[in-house]
Amino acid sequence: MRKSLFAKYFTVCAVIILTSLVFLGGVFALLVSRYMRSEMQSNLLQSVTRAAGFTTYNYEENDGKYLDERMIRQMYSSIAQNFNGVVFFVDSEGNTLLCIEEGLCKHEVTKLSKNVLSAMSDGSQYEEYGRLGGIYSKPHYTIGTPVLVDNQTNLIGYVFCSAPADTISQLISDVVKMFLIASVFSILLSCVIIYLITRILARPLKQMSRAARSFGQGDFSVRVNYHSSDEIGELALSFNQMADSLAELEMARKSFIANVSHELKTPMTTIGGFIDGILDGTIPKEQQEQYLKLVSDEVKRLSRLVRAMLNVTKIEAGETKLNAGPIDTRDTIITTLFSFEKNIEDKNIDIKGLAEMDRLVVLGDEDLIHQVVYNLIDNAVKFCNEGGYLEFSSAKDNEFAFIHIKNSGGGISREEINHVFDRFYKTDKSRSLDKNGVGLGLNIVKSILDLHGGNITVGSVLGEYTEFIIGLPLYKENAEEKRSEHRFFKEIK
Repeated sequence: MRKSLFAKYFTVCAVIILTSLVFLGGVFALLVSRYMRSEMQSNLLQSVTRAAGFTTYNYEENDGKYLDERMIRQMYSSIAQNFNGVVFFVDSEGNTLLCIEEGLCKHEVTKLSKNVLSAMSDGSQYEEYGRLGGIYSKPHYTIGTPVLVDNQTNLIGYVFCSAPADTISQLISDVVKMFLIASVFSILLSCVIIYLITRILARPLKQMSRAARSFGQGDFSVRVNYHSSDEIGELALSFNQMADSLAELEMARKSFIANVSHELKTPMTTIGGFIDGILDGTIPKEQQEQYLKLVSDEVKRLSRLVRAMLNVTKIEAGETKLNAGPIDTRDTIITTLFSFEKNIEDKNIDIKGLAEMDRLVVLGDEDLIHQVVYNLIDNAVKFCNEGGYLEFSSAKDNEFAFIHIKNSGGGISREEINHVFDRFYKTDKSRSLDKNGVGLGLNIVKSILDLHGGNITVGSVLGEYTEFIIGLPLYKENAEEKRSEHRFFKEIK
């Protein structure tokens, strides 16, 4: 049978409280018992001292000839009320001469043993917890003292004060019962409080458990409603943050699958349609070459898509190896621009700022940095307006080189600018400007720059321009040997 955290916590707390109360009860009973016995012995000692003193006084008042039994009995009875017991007087042989008990008492029919009397032969007192040599059938607390007259030189007998032990036992029992009753109420009250607190503490954990089951079923909308600054509150906050991340990942996964499916479906449909048209004769022979070129273009598009996806996957999986070295950013831009010479001439695009750029040398993988520049210039050329311009500039600080790539054109809206680096995201929804792109170029750019410890930002004004700014670590002397210590650079092997 599964035992819940609530039941475990409640059981542990209840056991701890019960064990503590039992322990405290035992210690309390022991202390009370010792205290009561100490008090009884102290009371008996005071009583027997008073009785002996009065006996001595009465004997001397009667010229040392006899004891006034009436007065002695009266005094003994008064003293005995202090400890709920008896006071009796015996002679030097152990015979009881006077006892406050009415009639023939047990002291008068039983002679005290010589062991008891010999213990007081030197004038000391006698203390005992027992049956006083068989006189009592149950244990008693007994204290005796010798009665000396004539300046403590003449022994006339012994005075004993004795009280039954069950009086103390009954008192201790009453105290323990009161303690037990109070403990029962304390346990019940504690259990109620623990029950309520445990339910409150366990509630967010149960919510997390239900939410986790919902996550397993694909529902990432459930959140834990618990606001506190304690550890469980921090756990609930972290859980909700994890849920948000999972929801975003799930949305990204669905979007990724939908985009990949769309990007694959369109060229595959085109390829399949054209090939079927060629095979069944729908497309005449004189047009087959034209359509085969279209098929070839679609195949190349699929190849670019697969290659781009593989690049992104390798970078994110940490499988991309960096061959780091010095790279002249100006030469890289000039070399890359030659690849777009025809497109630039076709759109009559003006190139600005290239001659004024500083030759900034950065530390990075030449092929990957070339891909970054290529993707950014490719975007800039695609979205630049007819007769527009591409403008390049550079800047640096102590650690970074910054390359600005700016193109005139329609620009990017504020709503879209936060998504330009997302996979498969395209600002040109109509594909009027970007017919062959798959929406992975800028995502690859950001991944490569992250791999180099760099960064990229974008700014735009609708109807005017779009500008990308990339930052890369500057190349310094002996950077090859020190790059593992460079705080902005990390090589993945």
